[in-house]
Amino acid sequence: LFVPNFKILALGSDVAAAAEGALKFEEVVYVAAQALPEGRLKHGPLALIPDKTFVITLAPKLKGDGARYDRLVGAIKDVVTREGHVLVLTTNTNLDFERSE
Repeated sequence: LFVPNFKILALGSDVAAAAEGALKFEEVVYVAAQALPEGRLKHGPLALIPDKTFVITLAPKLKGDGARYDRLVGAIKDVVTREGHVLVLTTNTNLDFERSE
């Protein structure tokens, strides 16, 4: 799988970890990477996700984050709808979207 660029989605304080991860990918793998809070995805970056874009999502399920977590799952579904590849890093084993084998 050739990936010329990718996005990293996260919630809250995990956005800082996403930004650091994006920087490390740029330094080590030499690909363009961008970290985004989930709320910002629909305000422009979603339109820039062409077919086969790779998106890493930091999605730990924490108590009290129910509505925000649900919005993140919605953002993941938006990427899948655009035929993007999604890698979800989560502690939740009950995600409600299909996995591709």
